[in-house]
Amino acid sequence: MPKAYSYLRFSTPEQLKGDSMNRQSTLAVDYCRQHGLVLDTELTYQDLGVSAFRGRNAETGRLADFLEAVEVGLIPQGSYLLVESLDRVSRQAARRALKVLESICDAGATVVTLLDGKQYTRESLDTDPMSLIMSILIFIRANEESTMKSRRLSAAWSSKRASAGTKALTAMGPHWLKLNPQGTWEVLEGPAAAVRHMFARAAAGASYSTIAAELNQQGLKPPRADSWSVWSVSKTIKSESTYGAYTPHLKEYREGKQVRVPLDTIPDYYPAIISKDLFDQVRAQNQGHVKGTKGGRRSAVNIFGSLSVCAACGSAMSIYTLNQK
Repeated sequence: MPKAYSYLRFSTPEQLKGDSMNRQSTLAVDYCRQHGLVLDTELTYQDLGVSAFRGRNAETGRLADFLEAVEVGLIPQGSYLLVESLDRVSRQAARRALKVLESICDAGATVVTLLDGKQYTRESLDTDPMSLIMSILIFIRANEESTMKSRRLSAAWSSKRASAGTKALTAMGPHWLKLNPQGTWEVLEGPAAAVRHMFARAAAGASYSTIAAELNQQGLKPPRADSWSVWSVSKTIKSESTYGAYTPHLKEYREGKQVRVPLDTIPDYYPAIISKDLFDQVRAQNQGHVKGTKGGRRSAVNIFGSLSVCAACGSAMSIYTLNQK
């Protein structure tokens, strides 16, 4: 009996919590039972949380793996690829989406859309004009839906940014602040005091490792960790949110990869807990310093850095720490 392979895809990880995966899996099992196909459970192809709007699933995802498996003979000619609908295959512009469908069919596989039971083969695309036209129309609709969703999200973000002076763009913020029910930021004095201590000591010339040790000795714990480290101190000191600025980012796809694109910085978005002058002073003093360096020279990598802690202060040990006096 011919073999069938299920291809499951949804674009956001949140859909994994819903019924999308179970629904697509059930449709595949039922179709095989009704049409005498053997569903291969070892080579089920899944792109979970992968977008078909940008073509990532067809370029680098499991759909690309399926096509390669057919081309090299791992999956025999005449096998079936079961998808819920054509928009699971691609949501790119119709011309590009059709190429994805054609490449699978040309490799010798039959694509089945489970919602309507339609089969797409090399022969049907060549000899059945309606089959070709319907696939193009479906791809056009899917692309229009995704394009509209993308535009609405962009417009919503622009609207949020326009009201950034009076309303928070997101509930996420630095650990020394919290968003109150009124939608404004409130300073948490304990964590804020630790940050002010960092800047005061850094301005006086103290190293990041020294600052981390002092904070740990004072029992001031960082968020989501047991102790301060050179890295966490450095990250905090380099954060523009300490003087109230915020730089939002947009996600864009470039050459098939998702990148974060910075937008214009919003001054005074957060309550400032230090002055901009102090931030600039400390940044100038530490220009050229990165984690694991001293005096501009890269030090040796400490393979025990995340395993060893100082018995006196509890901070993580590092080569950089050992070099400090």
